[in-house]
This record gives sequence, C-alpha cells and structure tokens, in this order.
Amino acid sequence: MKQNEKIRCEIVAKWSVDPNTSLKQLARKCNKNYYTVRRVVLRLKKDRSIQDKPRTGRPKGLIDENLEKRIVHIIHRHSSMSIRDIAKKADTSHVMVVKIKKLNNIRTFKKKKAPKRSEKQNFKSITLSRKLYEQKSAKKKVCVVMDDETCLKMHLATLPGLQYYSIAPGCDLEESQKTVVFTKFGEKILIWQAICQCGKRSTPFFTFL
Repeated sequence: MKQNEKIRCEIVAKWSVDPNTSLKQLARKCNKNYYTVRRVVLRLKKDRSIQDKPRTGRPKGLIDENLEKRIVHIIHRHSSMSIRDIAKKADTSHVMVVKIKKLNNIRTFKKKKAPKRSEKQNFKSITLSRKLYEQKSAKKKVCVVMDDETCLKMHLATLPGLQYYSIAPGCDLEESQKTVVFTKFGEKILIWQAICQCGKRSTPFFTFL
C-alpha cells in the first residue's frame, strides 16, 4: 500500500468512528492538513471510494513497481553506485532513477575524508596526548612543538573526485561506506614546518617524494 492510500485509510477509519465530528477536529486527530482531510471525506461521500479515478492517457508519474523495487534493491546493496550506473544496471534512464529515489525518500550525501589509522593508533593518540600535557604541566618552562607536514599531489589527474552514497531515512551504513580513505601514494611534494606553542615557526622545508 502506498503512502497516500495509508493516509486516506487512516482518515476514513477515524472519521467512521464519529461522522459528526468537524473536519478541523478530525485533522487534529489525524495530525494532517485540513484540506487533505476535507478532500478525502468529500471524495468518500461523493464517490463512495477513496481510490483515485482512472485517467485517460498515460498517467503522470506512473512508475513500474518491479522497476522501483529493483532500483531500491540496487541502491541498498551498492550505496556508492552513481545514478547513471544504477540506470545502466536496471536498464532504465537516469531521470527515472532520480524520480524513484525521491519517491522513496532516499537522499545522497558526500563522503567525508578520514585518515587511514588503525584502532590501536586512534587509542594511543589520546593517551600519548594526555601524557604530553601532563609532562608539560610539571615543567612550566617546556613548550610544545608541533611537527606540521602537508603532502601535495604534483599532478591534478591523481586527485580523487567527489564520491557519494545514498541512504534512506532510518537506515545506516558502515563507516567504511560513508568515508573515503586517502593514502599518501604517488608523486607528491612534502612541505614541513615546526610550529612552537609560543607562535614561533621554523623555515618551511620542501622536498619531493
């Protein structure tokens, strides 16, 4: 049953309990818009049905249910697949894929970058940082120097493009499917500089990797 049919059935079920209730009170009970409730009740009184009337020609927005299920299944299994790849796999147009995603409230998000670190490295980084500041507090004349280094890719062709993933409300994916792990491979330029807590900085150092 589609969402519109569920809403109509809910309104009719509550209206049938007390047909004398006003439409405004019925709208508050159903937590729906007044005009939606009014349209459903008037259609029921006039046509004795809540179903849409048959229309001549091709109905606007008609979607094959089997195609819709197939596309939703592909998105759930391959959340990072592009719209055009989904359309090619389902043998349909990318416009139809966009329409089905919108009907099923499936949204697309951009993947965020995450450093390639193990769980052990993530755990040790917290304890080591705490030890560093504990030692600094014991020795007030000691400054913290940060080793700042940045790697820049030499060729623009090696830069990765934006990647996305699609997900429906109430669903969740593994963190590996929502992030892009970046590694330091390929020809790059390393820029290194030491920065002191006092604000002093060393001369930048450049080298090729």
